[in-house]
Amino acid sequence: SDLKPIFLNKVNTKFKTMKFKIIFTSLLMLFSSSTTLAASGMINAGELFKNHPMFSDIEGELKEYLELSTKKLQKNSALLDSQQMELNANIKKMNPTTAKATQKDINEKRKLIDEQKKILQQKLSAFQERGRVRVLEDIILNSEKVRKALGLDLIIDSGSVVAIDEKLDVNKQVLESIKENYKPQQLIDELDLLRTDR
Repeated sequence: SDLKPIFLNKVNTKFKTMKFKIIFTSLLMLFSSSTTLAASGMINAGELFKNHPMFSDIEGELKEYLELSTKKLQKNSALLDSQQMELNANIKKMNPTTAKATQKDINEKRKLIDEQKKILQQKLSAFQERGRVRVLEDIILNSEKVRKALGLDLIIDSGSVVAIDEKLDVNKQVLESIKENYKPQQLIDELDLLRTDR
């Protein structure tokens, strides 16, 4: 289907780009009071992203919304197909003016369905992007909590360094903090975009 969510596919691509990694690392370093690596921690941003509970919530909501919306569009499209077949079968018996008006009505409704498909895709894409930003913000927030708790100067993303001691890995602690502090209600504001005209 041309309406399949692309949220999952975008994640790996986003985290593979060096520009994105550099921006992410820079954001984390803003919380640092020192640039010495002696008191540093390391996370895997991509892994945290995929394991964030909001990530699975977003995916689930997208699938549910897409299924309901697609069924509605398919039902309307099937109805128009039926009307078109009936028109084709009886057009020779119909008044030309009536036949023309009926065809025009069917064509206009098909255009409306096409427009609804475009709007649906736009809403899905906007929701995906908003959700991605919210997950990223939460990763940064919890990374800062762990940094303070462990007395670290900064936390960096493993994707932006060439080599580092694995003992500095605080990925587990950050993920635990994320799951401990996450509340499903955090996603409510983001769902308004999809629930409109549902």
